Amino acid sequence: MSISSINSYAQSNTAKYYRELASGKKINSAADDPAGLAKAEKMEAQIRQEQAKQRNYAMSQAKSNVADAAYSGMADYYQEIAANDVMKGSDLYTASDLAAIDLESEYYADGISDLASQTTYNTQQVISSDSIDTSSSAAIYSSISTARSANGAYYNALSYASKASAIMAENTTAALSRTEDADMGKSSIELKKEQLLERYREQMQKRQEEEEKQRNATLFM
Repeated sequence: MSISSINSYAQSNTAKYYRELASGKKINSAADDPAGLAKAEKMEAQIRQEQAKQRNYAMSQAKSNVADAAYSGMADYYQEIAANDVMKGSDLYTASDLAAIDLESEYYADGISDLASQTTYNTQQVISSDSIDTSSSAAIYSSISTARSANGAYYNALSYASKASAIMAENTTAALSRTEDADMGKSSIELKKEQLLERYREQMQKRQEEEEKQRNATLFM
């Protein structure tokens, strides 16, 4: 190998270690490690996907919280309806009193229906209007209880999925770090070695040139 080729190779190594120390990464281009770069890019894509999943899970949980608040309001309305049903079982009320109680219960039932149809998240309806049956006190209780339990289970499932995604992202990030992060101490040592070797090669090249000049001078004496 010629001196110029050796120097070119040395300069390439020196530049490589400079890049590692500057960026903190041992893979800065495909030339450094083609297979490693492809692996790192796949892991980066996986991390971004997991982060997107976590944002979706967080939004879905926020939507679930909005729904739960609506179910809580419905439960309050139901408690009033149930109390009115108890009052109606007494013989202390007149027919007009009972009619007023029934009217009040109808208002509460309408309130439940309004919560079901008008509760939204990001402009989207959160609760299906036909999921709450207001035909009777027992039907109201059963449908609210069933819907709220299902919503709670859905929220918990989102929590588990979000945690799993976070763990996946964390593990992939750690693997990515092992793949592309430079060993700064090692890179620093290798750079110093290359710098010393470069100076040595420069001295050898200079000596070789001087010897060549002396040989040429001898030929023309």
